[in-house]
Amino acid sequence: MKTKNNIRETVNDQFGRLVLRGSAVIFSLALASLAVGAESAELEKTLEIEPWMTDAAFFTSTVDFTAIEAEEILFVEVWMINDAYFSHSMAAESAELEKTLEIEPWMTDAAYFTPAVDFSAIEAEEILSVEDWMINDTYFSHSMGAESAELEKTLEIEPWMTDAAYFTPAVDFSAIEAEEILSVEDWMINDAYFSHSLVAESIELE
Repeated sequence: MKTKNNIRETVNDQFGRLVLRGSAVIFSLALASLAVGAESAELEKTLEIEPWMTDAAFFTSTVDFTAIEAEEILFVEVWMINDAYFSHSMAAESAELEKTLEIEPWMTDAAYFTPAVDFSAIEAEEILSVEDWMINDTYFSHSMGAESAELEKTLEIEPWMTDAAYFTPAVDFSAIEAEEILSVEDWMINDAYFSHSLVAESIELE
């Protein structure tokens, strides 16, 4: 009996849940349809054809372009070919005002064009010759070189230059033993010392 009651309760619960879900879906669809209807109504209101849209007076120009007269044809007038209105007379006046170029006296006077120095009268340069002072040692630096040579000390061999203690290294490299030859030891070829076990453990953990 208890099992039957339990089955009935579960069936009733499921049926109630289905009814609630169905009613919620229906309610949401009703709200959506109302919203769509309201939007369509607003759009119809905004898209209504008003009277002025079909009135030709709003789209017809008030100016009759066909009635505009053609532009007047230009003709040559008298003043356009009269020289008095242009600058020919001014050019003639300026030509009369310019003086005629004439040869003035200074233009033919050689004193204005002859150089003050007569380069043809310059004597030839004197030939250079060896003078006495050029071969006199007193005018040159030989004495100064001799003095500096005398002042320099003669280099001598000092005791430390022949002392072997100053040139012998502190380490006797010949006494260093030869490096031991490396050989293969047992642990180098023993797999237990390498990562095989670690790899196996990581595989098991994955």
